Formats: sequence, structure tokens, C-alpha cells
Amino acid sequence: MSQYCGRVAKLCLSISIVAMLAVPLGIASTVPDQTIPLADETNPGIDARIQPWTIWGYSYLDGVLVTPGWSILTVVNDTIWGSSNVLAGGLYSSETLGDDTSTWWVRDGAFNGDTVYYLLKVDNETWYCANETCVYSAGGISNINLHFITPRAPRELKISSLTPNPTSGNDTITLFNPSNDTISLDNWFLRDRDNWTIPLTGMTIGAWSERPVDLGGDVLSNATEGGPTSGDEMALCWKDPLGTISGGNWVAMDQVEYGNQYNFYDNTTLWDYATTPQVGFKLIRSPDLYTDSENCTNDFVMAADSAPLSSCLIPLSPGWNLVSIPLVQQNTSIGSALSSVSGKWDRAQRYDENDAANQWKQYYSGWSASLNDLTTLDHTVGFWLNATEACVLNVTGAEPSSTQISLCAGWNLIGYPARDDSAYSVANLRTETGATIVEGFDAGTTYRTSPKADSYTLKKGEGYWVYVPSATTWTVNW
Repeated sequence: MSQYCGRVAKLCLSISIVAMLAVPLGIASTVPDQTIPLADETNPGIDARIQPWTIWGYSYLDGVLVTPGWSILTVVNDTIWGSSNVLAGGLYSSETLGDDTSTWWVRDGAFNGDTVYYLLKVDNETWYCANETCVYSAGGISNINLHFITPRAPRELKISSLTPNPTSGNDTITLFNPSNDTISLDNWFLRDRDNWTIPLTGMTIGAWSERPVDLGGDVLSNATEGGPTSGDEMALCWKDPLGTISGGNWVAMDQVEYGNQYNFYDNTTLWDYATTPQVGFKLIRSPDLYTDSENCTNDFVMAADSAPLSSCLIPLSPGWNLVSIPLVQQNTSIGSALSSVSGKWDRAQRYDENDAANQWKQYYSGWSASLNDLTTLDHTVGFWLNATEACVLNVTGAEPSSTQISLCAGWNLIGYPARDDSAYSVANLRTETGATIVEGFDAGTTYRTSPKADSYTLKKGEGYWVYVPSATTWTVNW
């Protein structure tokens, strides 16, 4: 046990009461339609916002009242036009915005007769679609109970980037899967504003992975298909294969809009990204792949599409995580290396086996700069990172051809910077370095590590404690 002493560190780790309306379960009450006259959407001289439509009732997930605090979103024309939190006892009240017909050139709400869909958002990974759909009725107030089911429910996928590539003639959209499961895309497709579609049948996307989709043509930058002079949108849609959820209709689970919205009255958002990605540039979801404010100007940045960099997605749980940076960083400062999770962590620690006088280097957001001695992170080291919320560390950088990691006699905290992390085991590491103990993250133990069996496969992005009886150099072939 004395071997462990050098690596022990301290790991520091509203209720609101909501009054509930006393409405008997299952009793429907609908206020008569209060529809106001619909203004002429082609006439900018008429100043009229269509009145919102409100529904309320009880929400159920697999027959059980929904947990308070989860969100119910209303979707019209691929865009979220209402959001509310579930209250005590599964009660909800949700208002869907109507269009402001004075701005006839942009669609910023619902019209009478539009189909309204309902999503239950549990977290960034878990969304459910209600069985029920409704028809928008301006000014109405209706009592509707919503039923969500977990079987066949879609997982939350994101559009992470859009890249025009006129040289090859084919543009690319990249999708991101922020879940622990491999997802089949058989019941998904991409659609633009003009109803151009591409089915994703036969494709899969791995856990915490991105998947590029070849659009088969110049869709993003072609003026007739939403190019620089017109603007367009890309929606990622899902459909229940059994035709029950959302009435068997396609539902947009994510959407990106870009370009000049003023040329098209039927645009479905108030907040386009103002510019279409031009040749040599792409739109990237930022600051991280979870970013989603329904405002594309906030959610995306324009970046040069130069020599491609690799990326690695590392999910972080609230609390301490043992991780590593598997790609070569142009800027190894701690702020740059962890920029994708800025504001979502507060402390980082690294064990420096070469500094006997000060083996633990630390950075704490509450300290002044003079007290923080952990200032850089590169692709050879492992480190502890205390996340203040669930998030994804999106590491981008160059791929090293090989990496040499110096191991001192005793304990070393290192990473595994390799492209192929499917076959290299603890047994391989022990053979090549003479290591007698290899430990990895284990949230269920006192110090959150435990020994790994020889059969355990090393993974890029993870951190490892390695004990070697004598100094050596470990060469990691990319």
C-alpha cells in the first residue's frame, strides 16, 4: 500500500415548491376557439402577431407521471416555438408562439392549421416524442394529456458541422452521437427548406462519435439549393418505424439555419447564422457539441476548412474524471487544451513524477494565477479533471506518427495517444515497459482507481497510473 501514498489527493466534491392546479386527472376541458383573423403574410403593412396557443394537462412516461423539472418542447415546422418545465404531479402548461405577420419575409411562429409536435427533454442524451400531435389554433386554450414511451424513442443526435466542398462537388454534414450506445440511422433523414432529402438508412454512428454524411452534391453552397445569396436550413429528422409516436410523422430533432433569411417568407427561425459557409470554410457547433440555444448565431462559429485536424470526444461526468489529451496541441496551455469545456470544470491535477519536491501540479479556478502551477497539458500525460456538470471534452489536434513517453521508476500518470485503440491491452503495456501495476478510473473506489486486468484494452482519452520498477521509455505507435 505504500506505493499508493505518492498519488493520494483530496477530491473535493432549490428545491422549489410549485403550487399545482387542482384539476381531476383525465377530465378534459377545452376553451372555445378564439382564433383572430389571419393577417396577410405577403403584406408587410399589416402589423399583427397571431395569438399564442396554450395547452395544459398531465404528462406520462410509460404510464407514470413525468418527473418535475424535465422540459416539454413544442415543435412547429422543424423549429421549437415553446418550452416549459413539468411541474409537481406531472402537470404542465405549454404556450406555442404564433407568427408575427408584420415581418412577412420571415416565419417566426405558427399559423392556424400547423401541426404541433411535443418533445420531452430529460437531458442532452435523452429525448422522447409524444404520441399525440395537435393542430395549432390561435388564442385557444386546451386540456391535453401527453403520453411519452421509452421503447423506440429516438436518442438525441446533433448536427456538429456543415462543410461545403465544391471541388469534389459533394458537401458534407457531420452528425454527433452524445450517448453511450451505437445508434442505427435507419429511421433518420436530412431535409432542407425546399424539401431536398437524403435518407440515412443503413448508417450507424458510434457512442460519443461523429459521423460524416456525404450529401451527394453541392447542396450547401449552390445558390439554387440555399447558397450564398439565399440561405437555407438543414434539419435532422426522425420517424417512429411503427407509426405510433408523433402520429407516425417525421419530427426534426435538430436543425441548423444559415444565410440570408430575408429572401424567404417561410424561413422557420428568428436567428439564422448570418452567413452561408463559403469555399474553404465550414460551420462548427461551438463552444462544444452540446451547445443548443435554438439560436444558430450563438451555437455555431465559422472556421477555416484547412488541413483537417483529428478530434476525440471524451465524455465527462460531474466530479472527478481521469483523462488525457490524445492529440498534439498547437497550444498546450491548460485554457486552450480544455477550451471546449470552458466554464464546466473548476480544478485539474497532474502527477509530475520528475519533480520530487512538488509532485502534484494543480490548477483551481478560485485561485490567483500565482498559485496555479499546472499551466500546460500535452498528449503524453494523464490528469484529473473535476467537472462541474456533465459535458464532452472535444479535443482537436494533429495526429502524432508515434509518441515516446518517459517512465520514471515508481508511479507515472500517463495517457494513451493512439488512433487505433481497439486492440492494445494492459498485457502489451506490461510486456513493453516492465510495468507491474496498471490502474484506471473506477468511480466506486476510495481513490477512484483500481487495477486493470491484462485483458483490458487501453483507450485514447483515458488516463492511467503505471508502476514500473525501473526507468524506461514507452513508444506508442499511432
